[in-house]
Amino acid sequence: MGYSLLSTISKTTSNTINPDQISLLAFKSHITSDPYNILTKNWTTKTSFCNWRGVICNSGQNRVTELDISEMGFVGKICYKIGNLSSLISLNMMGNYFHGQIPPSIFNMSSLEIISMMNNNLTGNIPEELGDLNKLSMLSMPYNKLTGPLPSNIFNTSSLAIIDLQNNNLSGRLPVDICGDNLDGLLQLSLSDNMFDGEIPSNLCRCSKIILLQLSSNKFSGALPREIGNMTSVQVLYLNNNALTGIVFYTS
Repeated sequence: MGYSLLSTISKTTSNTINPDQISLLAFKSHITSDPYNILTKNWTTKTSFCNWRGVICNSGQNRVTELDISEMGFVGKICYKIGNLSSLISLNMMGNYFHGQIPPSIFNMSSLEIISMMNNNLTGNIPEELGDLNKLSMLSMPYNKLTGPLPSNIFNTSSLAIIDLQNNNLSGRLPVDICGDNLDGLLQLSLSDNMFDGEIPSNLCRCSKIILLQLSSNKFSGALPREIGNMTSVQVLYLNNNALTGIVFYTS
């Protein structure tokens, strides 16, 4: 069942409706199934949108800073107008049934620090605009159906601590300069169960703070970089189910 955005907005004059409320109502209009009636009963103009379930606003300014709609069973596409939530810091959509492509407009929200879209049915490429989020600390999109290569500029985001893109259909080679000077704070890189190929770049070992490194079940080939043994911070390392050769030598 769809929702009529126009009929909702028509009840509210244009000079009283908040721009963030417009974005949320547009998002609601693209939901085709709301099994727990969360949007039907709770996301209405009878109450302030800052009191809607999953919506957190900053004090005094009525701007949405957090949107947590995880595990709500929603079915539909992600409306591009969600990218108009210009004060959003955390976006959590995990555990739903969103399908279609990720709107590039999401990556226009320069305040974003957390993106979690795990366990959906999202398809298409990861937009290049992702690399423009210079405050992003966590990117979590595992267990979707994303395709194509990784945007190379993602590794220029100095604030990134967690990249989790495992269990998708991503392909291509990892950038040669994957762990340059701009990504020295990376703690987790999870790319298992995709279709990445080529050699594992030796520059990966420059991410000296990585604790969790998952590259298993891809099509990586060639010799393992000897420098992997210098990554003394690694506590979990998965490289199995590839075509790699060599042995990891750990240095003390």
